[in-house]
Amino acid sequence: MVFFPDIYDTLSIKISDKTNITIKGAFAKELISRGGDKLISKTIKEFANFFSKNIKIDVVLKKEIPLGSGLGGGSADASAVARAICKIFKIKYKKKELLTILKRIGADCPACFFSTNLLAEGIGEKINFLKKINYNPWTLIITPPINISTKKIFDSFQGPFSKKNKLTYSVSNLLYDMNNFKNPLEEVVKKEFHSLNKLFKSLPKINNITPPRMSGTGSSIFILFNTQKEAEIYLSNIERITTDCWKKISQLRL
Repeated sequence: MVFFPDIYDTLSIKISDKTNITIKGAFAKELISRGGDKLISKTIKEFANFFSKNIKIDVVLKKEIPLGSGLGGGSADASAVARAICKIFKIKYKKKELLTILKRIGADCPACFFSTNLLAEGIGEKINFLKKINYNPWTLIITPPINISTKKIFDSFQGPFSKKNKLTYSVSNLLYDMNNFKNPLEEVVKKEFHSLNKLFKSLPKINNITPPRMSGTGSSIFILFNTQKEAEIYLSNIERITTDCWKKISQLRL
């Protein structure tokens, strides 16, 4: 799992007499229509119960990451709240305790709590930090207006899972892996969402160093480039077929 420095929601958190969560930003209306941010509420309750703390905070969430996009925005927000709670309420924890709580909140929360490049195993609770390989490719992310349920995709997935990668973590092996293997969940999502399958097929090859790949359970597609200019040229070439998509270019720091 990797983290993009230029793709984020923004949270403002402070102690309050009662817990309140305010949602703003580009995707606020959609999130509110779906019942608000349940993961942040769950985080507050889980930490209060586990550490026997009276945790009441005022949270303002500026939602800029698309919902149901496979980019982990909700998990990242919940994990940021968890970090703030630990700091504000001076909570001392053991790593095993922390991972237990975060796993209850969501499978991606343990990784998002640390927010650094890592390998996650199990259902996300087994964390192994990755060494820096001094590789900074540029990434174009394309997110069509499709909100995908992670649970639904996993329920539909019949296998097989990809085999454990035995390659050492290096630039050449990373590119080899991404060029020769794809997300095992991709075919399930393509069958379920024909418009996403059509988008995959329509994306051209123009200076990209990896084929279009799906992030998580979708709907986001990401493509790697050596330079920002190449990513921008690619983006300009696909404007016509991605007019309804959310798009972002960001540099990865691996």
